[in-house]
Amino acid sequence: MPSRRSQRLPPRHKADLRARRAGARTALRLAVVPLLWAALLSACATTPSPTIPREPVQSRPEPLALDREELAYLVSPMEGYPLDVDAGRRERVENAYRDLIEASATAEARAAAAELLDVDPSFH
Repeated sequence: MPSRRSQRLPPRHKADLRARRAGARTALRLAVVPLLWAALLSACATTPSPTIPREPVQSRPEPLALDREELAYLVSPMEGYPLDVDAGRRERVENAYRDLIEASATAEARAAAAELLDVDPSFH
């Protein structure tokens, strides 16, 4: 038995196709625009608040972990120093060294070093 012929669709006009495309674009805009707004608003809402700057925490210097036997190997920084140093500066360096070794006064030793370098940056 022969099959029936299918019906032909009426020809589409260009104006009809344009209208359908415009409708598809409008539907796409209606779907995408709210999603973009939601993404934008959620991105703005999740930014962290600015941090308040705080003062750095002052840490206590750790004592030097040296045995009495090891102290014999630590020589004074002025011993063997090739340049001539005035008595006040020499005394300041030796006192800072003694405080560092005996009392683990690292903060005082650093302060003394900074003070001596402020007075004479070429002092090494």
